[in-house]
Amino acid sequence: MKKRTFGLAVLLSLLALVIILYAVISNAMKDKGSGKETPSGGGIYIDRQPNEVAKMTYRTGDEEFTVRKDGSIYVLHEDTEFPLDSTAVGFMTNAVAKIIYDRKINPEGNDLAEYGLNEPTSVIDVVYDGGARLTLTVGNYNPYSEAYYCTTGDGFVYLIGGEFSEAFTYTFHDLVFHDYVETPQNGISSVTKLEITSGDKRVFYELIDEENDVWQKNGEDGEFAYEMMSIYNELFNLHATEWVAYNVDTEEEYGVYGLNPPSVRVVFTHIELEEIEVDGSYTVTREHERQTAFLIGPPTDENEQTDIKRYFAFGGGELVYIVHEEDLSHTMNA
Repeated sequence: MKKRTFGLAVLLSLLALVIILYAVISNAMKDKGSGKETPSGGGIYIDRQPNEVAKMTYRTGDEEFTVRKDGSIYVLHEDTEFPLDSTAVGFMTNAVAKIIYDRKINPEGNDLAEYGLNEPTSVIDVVYDGGARLTLTVGNYNPYSEAYYCTTGDGFVYLIGGEFSEAFTYTFHDLVFHDYVETPQNGISSVTKLEITSGDKRVFYELIDEENDVWQKNGEDGEFAYEMMSIYNELFNLHATEWVAYNVDTEEEYGVYGLNPPSVRVVFTHIELEEIEVDGSYTVTREHERQTAFLIGPPTDENEQTDIKRYFAFGGGELVYIVHEEDLSHTMNA
């Protein structure tokens, strides 16, 4: 009985020794810059889910904005009605949810100018669920490492790459969820009419022979299919991103930008197919007309002699954009 007790004691002692050695080796690996230190250990190691980001403030240049969690979605803290693009926010929350540094540097004499941290490009302040907080000051970009120099104020400089190096290139204007128009169900072949009005001027295109793609312009026959197609491609493929106002949804607000009435109104009429259930037993396909509008306003105050810019809105949208008139050349010259 005594021999068995002695053997058990030795076994327990060996087990304890193994545990201690494992802990020592693990700490030694962290000290070698594996990037898996916790913030309290002087490094950066954040391993959370993106939806655990409770609040995030981003300061860069003259801009500053804060997004915060509101239930299951994120909103702009400064204006909860702002049409926030969830994709842009998703890139940022993904980037700050998992941060592991690529390299840890001990700057000589705490001189941060070499890394651009004396005049940082941005500061990111993150609050996670539970109250944990991380403030990252971001300096220069290192193109060789494809990473940013950052500091948390602990005296060290870190190189952080991965998703982080791509996510924080947004400005406030990049956060908006843009208006867009759906293309007709069957593309340009669905279009039967096109009307362009500008003051007292009216240009009206109408498809009179679908099989041969014959169009009339203001009641006259001619080779007008190409004109209509050029205007269609110009407007439905317009890449409008330079917005100047959001949540514009009243006639008075549209009028501020010369869009009520607009300088030019373009309306496409196209045919959509819709399946309708009859008596709960079978469906029939019916055609119905649908209209898609584009509003072109007057020139802005920011025009140059060779670059005229106009206010613009998608019909039914709530964003006002600025577009270059040269991108509307087919429409303006119809």
